[in-house]
Amino acid sequence: MTSLTRSFSTQPEWSAWKTPAARDAVLLGAFALVTYAVADVFQLPPYLLQFGLDHPEWEVDDLIFVVFIVSAAVIVYGIRRYRDVMRENKARIEAEGEARKLAMHDLLTGLPNRRFFEAKLKEVLRTVGAGGQLAVIMLDLNGFKPINDIHGHAAGDEALSKFVHRISAVLGPDAFFARIGGDEFAVIMTAIASKKDSADLAARIQGALAEPFGRPIPAAEIPAFVKSKPSRAAVA
Repeated sequence: MTSLTRSFSTQPEWSAWKTPAARDAVLLGAFALVTYAVADVFQLPPYLLQFGLDHPEWEVDDLIFVVFIVSAAVIVYGIRRYRDVMRENKARIEAEGEARKLAMHDLLTGLPNRRFFEAKLKEVLRTVGAGGQLAVIMLDLNGFKPINDIHGHAAGDEALSKFVHRISAVLGPDAFFARIGGDEFAVIMTAIASKKDSADLAARIQGALAEPFGRPIPAAEIPAFVKSKPSRAAVA
């Protein structure tokens, strides 16, 4: 996972403590701990017991029993509320993370979208270093629109999925593959040794697309225009 991908991940767990419900649960637990500590330091239970025995008319024992039950109920409530708050915050954080992921990825192919591609390209240009080289390969499916018009959108979606699968199979682990338009894709290659590296990858991509895509879409109906542009990075 790249640093850019991590930047769009979920927020840290400690952010859950910022919610009022979480603070209430913490305060309840802290109050219970302070009460226990005070009672232990000043030996309140034996004192209250003796006080109740000395003054039976005050019914102190009943009061102590009520206080004990209420304290136990508060502790149980605090624990249950803490668990509920943590579940709620976990669900919220996961939902926010999923929303961020959807905002940066194409729904059909699951690839990074144009927004993610532009951010990734800026990051690569900053981090590749002076004198380093990178290449951007642009892919344009020239015959994609007629597929939707003739065979329907379901066939078009199937063709895109097969196209993405084939391209992904020939890319290296360091390549960044994105869908930047309806029939436009891009690949970022980092730290290439020479222009030949990008030319070789472009040739492999064209070779992967030469095989038939299966019925009802012959390979000739989705020619891909592949353009490779190596570039020497500048210091940001």
